[in-house]
Amino acid sequence: MKCFIPLLLAGCTLHAAQARGETTPSSLSKTLVDDATLSLRTRVAIIDREFDKDPQSDREQAAVGLILKYESGKIANFASVAIAGYHVEKLFTNGLAANDVLPVGSDQKQESRFSKLGEAYVHLFPAEDLTVSIGRQTSKSLLMSSSGQRAIPNTFQGITASYQIEQVKLYSHWFNKWSRRHDDGWENFATDISGSKIDHIWVNGIIYKNKQLNLEFEHLNSANFLTKIGFRATYEWQLKKHSKLSAQVGYFTSEDDGSLFVVGSESAELDDEDGAPIGTRSSNDGRGTFAQLTYSFNNWIFSTALSQFDQSWIEDNFAGDHGTNPFPTRSIIFPDFSNANEQAMMLSVTYNWQDYLPGLSTAFTYVKGDDIENSVDVSLGKAEENYREFFIKYQPKWLKGLSIQWRYHDYRSRKIGDVDGVKTDDLDNRIFIDYTFTF
Repeated sequence: MKCFIPLLLAGCTLHAAQARGETTPSSLSKTLVDDATLSLRTRVAIIDREFDKDPQSDREQAAVGLILKYESGKIANFASVAIAGYHVEKLFTNGLAANDVLPVGSDQKQESRFSKLGEAYVHLFPAEDLTVSIGRQTSKSLLMSSSGQRAIPNTFQGITASYQIEQVKLYSHWFNKWSRRHDDGWENFATDISGSKIDHIWVNGIIYKNKQLNLEFEHLNSANFLTKIGFRATYEWQLKKHSKLSAQVGYFTSEDDGSLFVVGSESAELDDEDGAPIGTRSSNDGRGTFAQLTYSFNNWIFSTALSQFDQSWIEDNFAGDHGTNPFPTRSIIFPDFSNANEQAMMLSVTYNWQDYLPGLSTAFTYVKGDDIENSVDVSLGKAEENYREFFIKYQPKWLKGLSIQWRYHDYRSRKIGDVDGVKTDDLDNRIFIDYTFTF
């Protein structure tokens, strides 16, 4: 498995040397200028957080994020290049200084702005249906993706490859550094213990998709720290003209994978740091399953889901990740709903207002998690949690590229003892106003 990407790139280079023709200065100029695209994505991000039991943590941050991205046309029908500059500028902040949209400086005060080269990669097309990207880039897969809940996304440095064979897609992602969504730095992956470097993260997966059935399998290895596997299957039935039914099931695991997985290395989700000395060997054998049923009729979508966990299923692949959670009972904002022995139930209804105001949709979601236990010893803690969320999204037909969304998220919990994955009560309001302009 570890030879896949190097061998793939070697084969790509050989194929390119044999296949591509000469590139004249005039054709190169056309590729880099005439066939290129330049886009500017703007996002106004407003995050307002209120903690009923910890008012000193209350805070409000608002900023505008800018992503100016250049993408060339194909060079010699074999490669293209892309580069994107990121900038975040403060609009206003109140309350506790925190790494939400903007970074906290060494003086423990909220900084006002930052800029960075967020993306810079070469995109190779060595064969039909085969693509390879090398450099700094965003990523999206079942178990590891760039976040979309801030002014800009986090990005990763490495190599990605995908190959499409009719209805089957194979992909591999290898990364050794990342840049957080709230600051300008590039850093090694690490655990929650200072100085514990994770050498790389490797994701390999396969997707099969036809008209009704979608199957996904993915394996993730956070080197010497954590291994995950994920399987998700979706089947869709077309009922009457304006209605359909879909069923989805999933099975996911997380497991300790080496000397970096010790007490305190995943302090936000495991409870073992409550008693054992920091740095001593720890273990995880997390299991999570879910089933979801979704019914669509005219402008309505109704959905219900049930998730069940054994040990804690660890969402974060490395420190600061905030994870990629594939469970329909998850909380997009806060927290994971994947604790030891937790059973989570979700009910959701969505309405599309296209008959009255085209582009407007609203959704209400309720999730409740019960029977939660301390991940080391049930006698040390028990808990339950729930959230209710109201979501509005408006994409007006009169201005292509504009999107406005507001998410109202009310999280409540009750616990006895220690359960780190269950957090304090939190009320979140998040507003994102996006506009993309292509030059």
